[in-house]
Amino acid sequence: IEIFGQGPSGHHVTNLLLHTAAALLLFLWLSRTTGAPGRSWAVAALFALHPLRVESVAWITERKDVLSGLFWMIGLWAYASYARRPTRRGFALVAAAFAFALASKPMVVMFPVVLLLLDIWPLGRLGTAPGAGRRMLALVREKLPLLAMSLAVGVVTVVAHHRSQAVLGLDQVPLPGRLLNALLSYFDYVRLTVWPAGLAAYYSLPASVPPWRAWTAALVLAGLTAIVLAGARRRPFLAVGWGWFL
Repeated sequence: IEIFGQGPSGHHVTNLLLHTAAALLLFLWLSRTTGAPGRSWAVAALFALHPLRVESVAWITERKDVLSGLFWMIGLWAYASYARRPTRRGFALVAAAFAFALASKPMVVMFPVVLLLLDIWPLGRLGTAPGAGRRMLALVREKLPLLAMSLAVGVVTVVAHHRSQAVLGLDQVPLPGRLLNALLSYFDYVRLTVWPAGLAAYYSLPASVPPWRAWTAALVLAGLTAIVLAGARRRPFLAVGWGWFL
């Protein structure tokens, strides 16, 4: 408000610039790491224009989403450079980008896990020869500082939300209900990715869920996972992409 006043135009333009920069960085990063500029452009265009992403740009109070997305992309760039030539300075740049992303929105706590997926493809740091298990352990140990950052921010976020009564207790929403909601949320975001209709700023917990809906969600997710894993060797990008989504 101090910069743009009460009008919405400046806030909207800022969100648009941040999102555009993130989409361009995604395209350049994918093109650099995969060597497939055409496919990279298609993926970046989908990210830039898909309603699930555009709603965060249009909604002024979702500045945290587009800002964390920009730092996420900067972190991917920094990590690609670090993977090619691991140095302390390179890792510090990755950690710095991750810290700024966390400060923007705690949702990015899964960033270290995504980096492990990217180690498999497209960065190819895991390899296929004997000893892949030891290399995976080394890659996990490498991410421990980032995982510690995720854990710290996660704890602080949960505690803060509990104190502000933004999180319902187990007495209000038992664990089985939470697991069911997670299952349905996975399925709904798959559906919204394919057919983005009925988007809203807030999705309330349903009073009841028909059994057929829960089974449908479970079977679809299990089926997609089986298909992706079956073709993981020939199409590793599908397994990495599905893991990233999950």
